[in-house]
Amino acid sequence: MGARAIGNRQWTIVKDAGIVARTGIFAYFGISAVDEEQLVRWAGDFRFVATRRTFRCIVKFSEVGLRRILQSNPTSERSIRMSQQPGQFQKEDLVEVWNAVSAGYDESTYWQLAENHANLEVLLSYLGNPQGKRVIEIGSGGGFVTLALAQRGARCALLDISPVALQNTAAAFERAGLPTPPCFQKDALQSGLPDGAYDMVWNGGVIEHFLDDGKALLIQEMLRICAPGGVVVILVPNRLCWQFQLRQAWQKMRRTWKYGFEDDMSPGRLLRMARRLRLTGVETYAFNPVAGWHWIPRTTRILRWLGWETVERHTRRSITGLVSVLAIKKPPSPSSPPSVAPL
Repeated sequence: MGARAIGNRQWTIVKDAGIVARTGIFAYFGISAVDEEQLVRWAGDFRFVATRRTFRCIVKFSEVGLRRILQSNPTSERSIRMSQQPGQFQKEDLVEVWNAVSAGYDESTYWQLAENHANLEVLLSYLGNPQGKRVIEIGSGGGFVTLALAQRGARCALLDISPVALQNTAAAFERAGLPTPPCFQKDALQSGLPDGAYDMVWNGGVIEHFLDDGKALLIQEMLRICAPGGVVVILVPNRLCWQFQLRQAWQKMRRTWKYGFEDDMSPGRLLRMARRLRLTGVETYAFNPVAGWHWIPRTTRILRWLGWETVERHTRRSITGLVSVLAIKKPPSPSSPPSVAPL
């Protein structure tokens, strides 16, 4: 009986480890397509079979540790909603933070990273042939992706609240031998731009710096200036990219995080927001299961050795990929954007 009991216990541990490994391999590395429901079922299986004392201790310890990390992170959904004041859309230090960040943009190193080429590929998949298309980036930062679109024939414009960001972007266009595009130093929530002026309205790494009501208003404003039949594309760090979230929490605890307030969004949360706003023609997903590892020290050489630093790898879809996507196809017939309900 004793030997049999030990064998059963060992088999339970092996079974649990297999489920964890299978979940991790599929979800984190994106080796194969996995839908979110299947991932949840696997996670549920793991919690159900982890009944032995050893695994109960491990699971409990993991839950407590993860809870403490999330509670210490001021960008958790609960912390944000508790601290948000009525009519508050963004933090007061937004311009100061992004003037400082913009001063560090470097075009020479930007395109050395496969993840940035992957972001461009995703945008092109929605834009199609850029020739003659009207494109505006809302929250332009360095503007390097918009510059790449302009080099492919798009008629580009940029909007940013940071004057330093717009100055750097204008300089990048000048170095490339292209005319300086229209640059609007405006609040993205109240741009004052004409209705339906652009075929694509997009941004990357912007919406997470707004509170929930600000996120809703930003989506509404981007839809307003998007032409009928055009597309709005929003790229945002994925809340489910565990490598990035751990590094972000660590840097915030050490007060070395330089990007200010950040409330990252999973594909599921983006979809819930789109449904709350009663949007149609919506697609949400996450991609790039490789770039999250860049936030873990000493992993870049390993990724290169494995042959994962390719654009094809970086564009793969994965529920824990670094980038969440919200794409909204605007109906071809003229119609006003849906009203935004308070979140």
